[in-house]
Amino acid sequence: MRIAIIPSWYHSPLAPARGSFIKAQAEGLQARGHDVLVLATDRDSDRKLLSLAESNENGVRCIRISVPAPWHRLLGFYVPRVLASIIKREIMKFCPDIVHAHAARPAGTIVFHALKRSCIPYVLTEHSGPLENFWWTFHGKRQIALAYQSASRLFAVSDFLRLAMIAQFGNIALETSVLFNGLDTDLFIPRRSPPMRGSLLFVGSLEKEKGLHILLNSLCSMPDKLPWKLTVVGQGRQERNLRNLAFQLGISEKIVWSGAKMYHDMPNIYASHDFVVVPSLHETFSMVCAEALASARPVIAAMCGGPEEIVPAYGGRLIPANNVKALAECLAEALNGSMHFESERAALHIKEKFSMEVLISKLESVYSSLISSGDS
Repeated sequence: MRIAIIPSWYHSPLAPARGSFIKAQAEGLQARGHDVLVLATDRDSDRKLLSLAESNENGVRCIRISVPAPWHRLLGFYVPRVLASIIKREIMKFCPDIVHAHAARPAGTIVFHALKRSCIPYVLTEHSGPLENFWWTFHGKRQIALAYQSASRLFAVSDFLRLAMIAQFGNIALETSVLFNGLDTDLFIPRRSPPMRGSLLFVGSLEKEKGLHILLNSLCSMPDKLPWKLTVVGQGRQERNLRNLAFQLGISEKIVWSGAKMYHDMPNIYASHDFVVVPSLHETFSMVCAEALASARPVIAAMCGGPEEIVPAYGGRLIPANNVKALAECLAEALNGSMHFESERAALHIKEKFSMEVLISKLESVYSSLISSGDS
């Protein structure tokens, strides 16, 4: 099959982890013998606006369209027809059997405009939330509705997100199916026993919704008899504020700020820590939870949507979201060594339910059915 993938965001040298699961999905399809083209808007580009750059990235052909911030938001969210004309031109050159857009804003909206007079079917997977944050006007919401309504198949990466889509869009989203993100379970594997030094790991963008401020406030109340260290992997607009908060709480010396890391570096990072903490206020899925469990590391995660569908009872602990006291109590229990965790069972759970192999097989089935039926 010839498959064009249009992501709403994609990795770059400045953000190596961004959209890593979409990149892995494209590589997985290519490895199965399909001809894959990724058409990505490049918000980190320093090239001329709307110029194109083509490359081969680990065997996958990728065309990046230069839309540096803040143009990526203006052209992607509010004037999508400009990008749609470029995407349409490249799609028609490639002649795909099917197009797969990831997230409605902007990819789904752009693909809707690019293909609305075409017989090429498109699939749309929604990843983003809270959904109401993705439109400020009736026009914006209408654009998402059109993208959902016109898709040959509509997916959500969790049942939590599927229900949110139905709540916001009613009958338009009623046929949404759940299609979990896929994880490379050949890369994320149990590597060695945890170091048991009280080493904690946070992985995520340094934005308010990821809840690092909640974790910092919880850690400042840890008893002296429970030694700990925290590694923060990620970057974002709130980094200075978070560093200042750590200083004010008197815990700066116990925190290592590692910045963004390459995707292939993450397995060793998980392996060198005892516990992975996901204190988010909102997650539609949580690749971090899946990666940690596949790496045989227990997860302490807030019940904020996606983690509840990933972390089993034997995989660590789920706690109320945005609750400093509950997180502090759970951290103390973990550092005391009394948290229940079944490493082999947790890793097997991820492999059986969330592996990239499982996802690719499902995608092939969906694509084939649409192509053979001529659905559009």
